Amino acid sequence: MAAMRPRGLLLGIAFVGCALAAAVPLLLTYRLPMIDLPQHAAQITLWKFYGDPCYRFDRVVEQNWFTPYLLGYAITRLFAFILPVNGALKAVVFLAIVALPLSMLSLTRRAGVDDWLALVGFPLAFGFSFYWGFLNFLASIPLAIVFVALAYDYMGRRTLVRGVLLTFIAALLVISHALVFVGAAAAAGAMHLFLWRTPRQMIAAALPYVMPIPALLWWVHRMRSHEARVNIPPMWGLGSDRLLQFPSDLLSAAYERAAFFYAIALALIVVVCGVRFTRDARRWMPAIVFGLMYFFLPQSVFGTAFVNQRFAVLCAATIPLALERRASLVRPSLVRPLIVIAAFGWLAILSARFYRFGIEADSFDRLVDHLPTNRGVLLLNAEPRSEFVGGPMYLHYSAYYQARKGGTIGWSFASNFPVLMHYRPGADPMTTPGLGWDPRLFRWNSPDSHFDYFVIRAPLDLGAPAFRRASEPIILAGRWGMWWLYQRQRQPPIRPVCPPLVPDGDAARRPLLVSGTWP
Repeated sequence: MAAMRPRGLLLGIAFVGCALAAAVPLLLTYRLPMIDLPQHAAQITLWKFYGDPCYRFDRVVEQNWFTPYLLGYAITRLFAFILPVNGALKAVVFLAIVALPLSMLSLTRRAGVDDWLALVGFPLAFGFSFYWGFLNFLASIPLAIVFVALAYDYMGRRTLVRGVLLTFIAALLVISHALVFVGAAAAAGAMHLFLWRTPRQMIAAALPYVMPIPALLWWVHRMRSHEARVNIPPMWGLGSDRLLQFPSDLLSAAYERAAFFYAIALALIVVVCGVRFTRDARRWMPAIVFGLMYFFLPQSVFGTAFVNQRFAVLCAATIPLALERRASLVRPSLVRPLIVIAAFGWLAILSARFYRFGIEADSFDRLVDHLPTNRGVLLLNAEPRSEFVGGPMYLHYSAYYQARKGGTIGWSFASNFPVLMHYRPGADPMTTPGLGWDPRLFRWNSPDSHFDYFVIRAPLDLGAPAFRRASEPIILAGRWGMWWLYQRQRQPPIRPVCPPLVPDGDAARRPLLVSGTWP
């Protein structure tokens, strides 16, 4: 035992060092490069200030507690009691990042392989689900990995305590993210198939994670009956390109050469760590199931997009369970620092990217500083993509106006069926789908025109073509970076003048790097 303590101490130091390094990218920018995060910020804001007597969000949205996407929001709301919404979201994202390698330790210890392999989880946490801002999915990933580890234990030795704990985590997964629960239950079920020689034992072993399924089926039935979007046919998008896309999805929002080769290098480091695939086929099942879900699930189903890509990280993170020790040609004392160096190297690259993204994104908050509260703001994106981080990072940025100053925006998560804060009947603005991608879809004689301000992100002034059919003057009110603000010339209807939910200038964590003009 005494000989093991220095190793455990060094691992602990390395883990804390990686955790601190993972915090740096989050601290270098006020706005994280996570596509859906503005909508999550608006959801938490609507919840936090639901009964505010000035904003009166309760007249526009209702609380939908019957949702399988509750746990991540609930944790964020707890942080929001003591932190601003933006800070609460960052805290939850950081916890999810640290929880991934922690959960992977539960697999390395059951497999008997070097615990240092779990440090690979730090770069993996900044993958497809991170960049797309799938907050609830991101928070559910570590829980799913722990569930798989406990299911493996329970299959070997069933006790009441293990059964109750497994049932509890299954229930948490159901209210955390339905899709993650389906994947984790499928992985556990695949392991339990190896008990087929004793059907009674197989059924008994499956009970803890089968019990929540009726509630989930009830929710699916309810949604299919009341939400038309759920009944949209799936989009499959199957093809061999998924094999080439897999390494990139582990570390980025889309295909990226640097992410592709870094993922390959990370796999080679694992190979030289003195491991091989075990002969115990049960331990292969989680990685195989999550891999099959990545390669063969539809890209979109039940109105939910980017379904299969989310499972790339779960496939990679559960591979340690399928490994066992073998003699290594390279001493562990040489390989372990290599794992740490690789993790620090990628986190350093992310820090540089996030810092530049923060400077780029800062101009939107400068624009919002000059907007009044409680107004209608519509975003028309000609260029939703960032210059420094892949993916359409500015797709939902108008939601940050709502998170700071209330009012109404164009398309919102409040229109979606599974969210916590849902539009009341008749409150949805019903704007034209796709405006966040293409301002040419804007139509004046439609709900698109029922806003006080219009924001276009573009390198050039596109106001003239965008508002050429307007029945009243629309004037350019200001420009900040690539953000162009247009305003109706007429006075908007009288609305309550409320204090900002977030003070103006709160985003200014550094000297003004993006200048703006206000005529």
